[in-house]
Formats: sequence, structure tokens, C-alpha cells
Amino acid sequence: MSEKSLLSKTQLGLYLECDQYPERTTYNMPFLCALKKETDVSRFKSAVEAVLDKHPALSSHLVEESGQVYMEKRHDNRLKEYRLSDEAF
Repeated sequence: MSEKSLLSKTQLGLYLECDQYPERTTYNMPFLCALKKETDVSRFKSAVEAVLDKHPALSSHLVEESGQVYMEKRHDNRLKEYRLSDEAF
């Protein structure tokens, strides 16, 4: 994928639907990864970042310019790390 590309007709249709009905969460995919205490968080984080580097669509975002919607690659695939206590669940 180049740095910026037009959406396919299917992608554009989903974008327009989400834009028209922002209160709907039909296509949202929230994700929480709870790791075992013995997990090497640094290695896990590096592995996920490597996948994001290989598959740019996973870390892209949508931008609108001059009436066109584009998928644009984000250059920073570094993950944010949040540590939650057991009580948070």
C-alpha cells in the first residue's frame, strides 16, 4: 500500500454508513488483551508491532481531502501500553 490510497467502493460504503450514523458501533472491534503474569510484555509488544509493520492496512486511518476519502498509513506503529490491576476487571 502506498502512503495514501483511495478507498474501494466497499470501504467507501462502510465509511459513509459510519459517518452518517456515528452513534452505531456495528463495525467497531474493541480489543483487550489480558496477558499472563509470566508473559514477556516487551517481546509480545515487539511481535505485534512487527505484524503492523508488515500489514500497513492494520495501522492506517482514514482522511478526507477535497471531498475524497483516503486510507493513509500511520508511520508510528508503536503500541501504547496500559497496565491495569486485577481490580479493574
